[in-house]
Amino acid sequence: MGLFGSKKTTTTTKIPDWLEAGSQQAVELGRRIAARPYQGYTGPVVAGMSQNEQQASELARFGSEAPRSYLERADEQLSALETFDQADISAYMNPYTQAVLEPRLQEANRQYERSRAALLNSKAGAWGGDRAAFEASELERLHRENIDRAIADTYHQAFETARQAWSQDQTRRLQAVDALRAVGGDVARLNAQQIQDLMRTGEIDRVLRQAQLDFDLAQFREARDWDIYNLDPLLQSLRVPTSVTQEQKQSGGVLGQLLGAAVSLGAAYFTGGASLGFEGLAKMANEAVLDELGPVEPLAPVFPLGSGR
Repeated sequence: MGLFGSKKTTTTTKIPDWLEAGSQQAVELGRRIAARPYQGYTGPVVAGMSQNEQQASELARFGSEAPRSYLERADEQLSALETFDQADISAYMNPYTQAVLEPRLQEANRQYERSRAALLNSKAGAWGGDRAAFEASELERLHRENIDRAIADTYHQAFETARQAWSQDQTRRLQAVDALRAVGGDVARLNAQQIQDLMRTGEIDRVLRQAQLDFDLAQFREARDWDIYNLDPLLQSLRVPTSVTQEQKQSGGVLGQLLGAAVSLGAAYFTGGASLGFEGLAKMANEAVLDELGPVEPLAPVFPLGSGR
């Protein structure tokens, strides 16, 4: 220490026992972790399609066959429709002609036979002659006209009836085509709605199973890396300062204390010794010298007491 004071700095580096033991434990744990072989996760990590989703997929792939079959049948029936010129009208006329014309022709023939028999039994027919021949010829002509009229009327009515029957048949076929198309559309809409319902419910099931798979994977990783998780807090706890710095500073040396005492003495002298007095100031100076240099003679007052100055 000098005459005017000094500052002393001391730095000490030391590893505590508990820190050294913890460091060795961390090193050993790190070696064990580094030597551990890789351990992969063998469980599933992605949830597959649920049963409802698979059913929806199958329905989307093959469920369209049913509505398609209805539409194909409708197209076939629509393509089979013919115009009136292409239609076989006889198929519509023959039943009518057989039901109407034949009885009418039979009745016309019976009426002709009755008229002819009546003519032969009359006097003109019995005696013969031109008059009888004329009446027989006229009767036959009328009979042929009745036959032709019956045939013409029957065929005319049969044609009109066949046209109406064909028109009604075409209407029924068109209605059947529309019905097949409607059924196909209804089946397609039902399939689409069913697919949506299956997909929604299947998605919920798949999400729940995926959550379980994620949890299982997290549990595996936690168990596998548990030593690593424990190593990090250990390393954090070892990060403490190992150097201690101490600083010591004193107010001043002996010369400083003496100068301070002289100043105090001068102040006391000029102020009339109102504070400590010369004896107290001298005692304080002697204590400072004693602390620094050892025992010395006490300082005598510079000015005799009571000198009046």
